[in-house]
Amino acid sequence: METLRKKHFFKSGLFTVLILVHTASDRLNARVQFEETILPILQASCIKCHGKEKIKGEVDFSKITTQVDADSQFELWETVTEVIMANEMPPEDNPPLSAEEKKLVLKWYEEQLKTPIEAKPGIYKPRRLSGPEYRNTLRSLFGFDLEVAIAQAQQTVTGEKSLVLKLLPKDPPGESGFINDTNSSPISPVILEQYAFLANAALEKLFAPKQRAELEAMMQTNLPENWKPTEITQDQAQSIIKKFTPRAMRRHTSEVNINNILKP
Repeated sequence: METLRKKHFFKSGLFTVLILVHTASDRLNARVQFEETILPILQASCIKCHGKEKIKGEVDFSKITTQVDADSQFELWETVTEVIMANEMPPEDNPPLSAEEKKLVLKWYEEQLKTPIEAKPGIYKPRRLSGPEYRNTLRSLFGFDLEVAIAQAQQTVTGEKSLVLKLLPKDPPGESGFINDTNSSPISPVILEQYAFLANAALEKLFAPKQRAELEAMMQTNLPENWKPTEITQDQAQSIIKKFTPRAMRRHTSEVNINNILKP
């Protein structure tokens, strides 16, 4: 009798475990819904620091309550999934998300946001940057402007102090009426050469003695007075890349993403 009771108990327990596993599996295999699954996770783990009372990093999840709201924030969710999978969020002083919650967030992101975009890509026609846009891009990356004194021989416009605006052609207004409407202006070999020249000029200025303080801050080390760029170490180069990556991508970049970029 006791043996039968134990067998019955074992079978009941095994059946319960199988039901739980099957339910969990169904939950992961089913299409994840924002309102039913993701929103409760945000409210439980994220809204405290990213809600009405406190908005860290200019991220306010309290305004995202439906799938429609979430659809309009694709870049935000790209970053959210990166920091969650890298265990950077929630912060250490808060309860972490469970493995299942992480899977659900990632599954929802790939199903509802990433996959639809990748499955139906639009026609992309690259356009070149206008002079002011390229100048702003270099300034965002390097933290300084290129001035004419770097290459006096390349001057093309009298009185202009910006080397970028001197070298790149002045664009007339496009079809929209704006000067940054360069869709009708193709990227020519000459423009590419000018882009490359200006990028090299920016690198030369970055490694120039006058920029030593900025360079040391990027490398997080003090350099000897007679240091040359050819003596740069791998660790120093990686430190610079880590500083440049968020600037280039114009958003927070997780350590995982940066490490992937640094892989040989």
